[in-house]
Amino acid sequence: MPVEFLSDVHLERYGRFQGDPTPFQLAEYFVLTPRDLGVMVDLRHSHTRLGFALQLCTLRFLSTFLLDPTDVPVLVLRTLCEQLGLPDANSLPRYLERRPTALQHQLLIRSHLGYHAFEGLELLKFLRWLYARVRLDDERPIALFDRCTEYLSTRHVLLPGASVLARVIVKFRDHAARHLYLILERRLTEAQKNALEAHLTLSEGSHRTPYERLRFPPSTTSHIGMNAALERILTIRAVGVWDVNLSDVPEVRQAALSRYAEKTNAGTLARLAHPRRLATLLCYLQQLEKSATDDALIIFDALMNSWRLNAERQQKKKRLRTLEDLDDAALLIADALEVLFEEAVPDGDIRKVTFKRHDKDLLLAMQKRVRELATPRERRESEGWQNAVENVMRFFSRLLSTLEFESTPAASALMSAIRFLQPAEEGKRRSWKQAPRTFVPKRWESVVFPLEGKGYRSAGLPALRRSPPASGFERTGSVCTT
Repeated sequence: MPVEFLSDVHLERYGRFQGDPTPFQLAEYFVLTPRDLGVMVDLRHSHTRLGFALQLCTLRFLSTFLLDPTDVPVLVLRTLCEQLGLPDANSLPRYLERRPTALQHQLLIRSHLGYHAFEGLELLKFLRWLYARVRLDDERPIALFDRCTEYLSTRHVLLPGASVLARVIVKFRDHAARHLYLILERRLTEAQKNALEAHLTLSEGSHRTPYERLRFPPSTTSHIGMNAALERILTIRAVGVWDVNLSDVPEVRQAALSRYAEKTNAGTLARLAHPRRLATLLCYLQQLEKSATDDALIIFDALMNSWRLNAERQQKKKRLRTLEDLDDAALLIADALEVLFEEAVPDGDIRKVTFKRHDKDLLLAMQKRVRELATPRERRESEGWQNAVENVMRFFSRLLSTLEFESTPAASALMSAIRFLQPAEEGKRRSWKQAPRTFVPKRWESVVFPLEGKGYRSAGLPALRRSPPASGFERTGSVCTT
């Protein structure tokens, strides 16, 4: 039934008192104004005055009348009796003896408070509001029920029965959903429709549909996992619906369809009505491409962090292995330098005395050894990353050709470098002379642009594997989107 989404508790609370009103509610809804008392001036009997006041305050508080006007909390009765100067409410049952009197009072109270019936112009306004809401949002029926109650109360419209309101909500939600399915279906070509249908079809020799194979990202944090993540993006794009324009479809509606597909198996999706199935798969695949891109970037980030830590470990191991030779060379050179500070040695005899104490060829050998073992501070980071270049190049070209990059104006130099590193068109070659240099920090230049004499070495695309680490993307603020 249409009211199935309403629980028994919700039905019991609808249009009824839930315990005693709060002090604020008493002051807001249950204080009789001079205007209220003026409407009651012709009522002579205490029970009619109290019954009238009860119905007036009930409508103001609940936006509806009770079947039994006297079914109110004792606190409400006591509050109204004090205002009407009545000692108690013992005479109130007499108010129910003449039903027509209570109905006449309701008409008078509606006119006094400006409430309208759930019909005519007010009903039309409500339906237009409800239709706009269900088209733009995907609220749960129970939440929408509460929102409708609040809307009607604000508009001073008498609340209809719970089942009536529930039927309207269900009908309009279904109508808006079917309308959206048809709109999305019409935007697909026959080829795109066939590709989406094939997404739920088992191919020969396969135990899983393409839909099931693409649902889960690669779990391996390696260049193999990175290539698999990029291949997943390309496979999603190959369905051919990534460029269908959904900019006018509310993101909430797209996300709802995508979530449904994500939590549903292929068999259930295949049994959906044709327009709904196509609309659901369309939104799901467009959302899946975005999440697949995020998955690829997560693996990329994990790889770069892993290789950075590994590079640091390798540098430390290398330095530990050569530390003994470096110590010997440094100590010998330090001994040779002591001659410079001996005041007894004339300035013109420094070289003669130095080479007399230490073998000249040994000093030159030690000097060369120090140059080999010691790494200048500005080159330590770049040389550490050289060990990871071969690993990065296993997927770097595919990464740049698969993802689309955008940036803020501050990262324009980085975007120039990305465009330069992307695979060139067939028949075209690139040279390092064309490479943008403002992106490369000074400490990286000797690694990125190997020097030959005074000029930069010319190189084709294969030489691009000497590029700086791709983790530089992160530091410049580049944003990857699909």
